[in-house]
Amino acid sequence: MLDPKTRRATAVTEMLTPNQLIPYLTHRRLLNPAAVFGDGFQIEYSGRRNHILHLRSHEETAFFVKQSRRFSEDVGSLANEAKTYAAFGTLTDACVRRYLPRSFGYDQSNQVLVLESVPHSEDLLQYHTRIGRFPKSVARETGRALGVLHEETRCWLSIERPAGLLNAPLPFVFQLSHPPTDIFVNVSAAGLKLIKILQEDPRFAEAMGRCAEDWRIETLIHGDIRLRNLLMHRHGRKGAFKGIKLVDWEFASLGDPRWDVGALFSSYLSLWATSIPIVRNDQPDLLIHMARFPLERIMPATEAFWSGYRETRSWDAREEGLWLTQTLRIAALHLVHTAYEMAQRVNELTSDIVALVQIAANMLDRPERAIPDLLGIELKGEG
Repeated sequence: MLDPKTRRATAVTEMLTPNQLIPYLTHRRLLNPAAVFGDGFQIEYSGRRNHILHLRSHEETAFFVKQSRRFSEDVGSLANEAKTYAAFGTLTDACVRRYLPRSFGYDQSNQVLVLESVPHSEDLLQYHTRIGRFPKSVARETGRALGVLHEETRCWLSIERPAGLLNAPLPFVFQLSHPPTDIFVNVSAAGLKLIKILQEDPRFAEAMGRCAEDWRIETLIHGDIRLRNLLMHRHGRKGAFKGIKLVDWEFASLGDPRWDVGALFSSYLSLWATSIPIVRNDQPDLLIHMARFPLERIMPATEAFWSGYRETRSWDAREEGLWLTQTLRIAALHLVHTAYEMAQRVNELTSDIVALVQIAANMLDRPERAIPDLLGIELKGEG
């Protein structure tokens, strides 16, 4: 089996199997050997970028074990996630820790990160899809969680930053109206059509250029905020809402906090747009009133999210309005990014892709109307 104490010059290429997981955790002294024989363990496999094993037990002993598929310590999303958890450990009396799963450390030689599996939890995409509602209490606490993250890590720009944290590059979507030539090596047929649409509409090029100029390195950002990377957890299996956990820190870096906030606005809007039963790609608004997740049901949640985030900041009305308007542009480009990701999986533009791009264009065209009409937020200052 893998030996977490072994330090070899060359990288280990063996992947943990379900049969190896309990001995591995026992060897790292994360599981009590005596408890192993008396408990009923269940191990599930998942993962896209990384190899993931999820261990649960009847006694609520639970671990989320991630192992890199790419065996290099200098590159790779998992190594970055491990460095981010280590950086959080440098914060003294940090409120942000309540919004994180516990980390049990990174086994560098085998590139294995062991995290707490948050009990009685599900990600927000699963949660909203299951219940068909968007409770304001959950959204408001999500806003507070993101706000606390951004506020408490601003100090990393004024003092010596934790080891391994890098400045975020400009987001890829900022380049899509004038993409680098290497993008065409792997772009799909639908992706090419989408790029052509973006190049022919001056609103997108203007927004991408403006967002690039406005980009500021201000705080730690999660970098991949979306509903499925946010966990809501309860007091017991059927208990009341307890709190929010931010998970999957593989793309964390020092960057612009508006990127994270815009990403969550976009995630809510994507859920609405892709729930519209569209029958004609050229007219994606035909059946907007039949959306499975109507915008009227989502807007109280986006407003509550913003309310929770705003509680962590010291803005006057004008500053809030300016920040929110800038964030709306980023949210629109997040929708474009989502559309591009979808286009990369198909050969023809689908109705969902067209709808996302159309919504993004409308947001960029009239941001002062999009803020109340799409997000349910009353703009108090001038943007």
